[in-house]
Amino acid sequence: MKWSRALLLVTAFSYFGAAFLTLVGYPPEATIPPNFQAAIYVFLGLILLTIIVEGHVVFVDYLLALLYGVLAGTSFSGIQKWINYNGSSDLLGVAMAAWDLAIAIALLDEVDQAE
Repeated sequence: MKWSRALLLVTAFSYFGAAFLTLVGYPPEATIPPNFQAAIYVFLGLILLTIIVEGHVVFVDYLLALLYGVLAGTSFSGIQKWINYNGSSDLLGVAMAAWDLAIAIALLDEVDQAE
């Protein structure tokens, strides 16, 4: 399996885990209402799984890469407040920004393979 597809698959599973944890009282993000947050995670996880299983629609891949690029900026700048239930959350914004950028690059790598 290509690294880009593996990253998208693992991210989809991570989104489902985040949705579950949000619903049982451990939301990963502090500024979005938990029910809405869980719905976002399930929706994004399903989109990524659909891309992996059904194949790529280039426009959707570009749109998602744009979304993840913007989300990386909001995480890095601190607009999104990520929660660490086991200690300091100081570096979570940087870590989430790196993850979002990696997802965007993986989506663009998949576009390159589809063309």
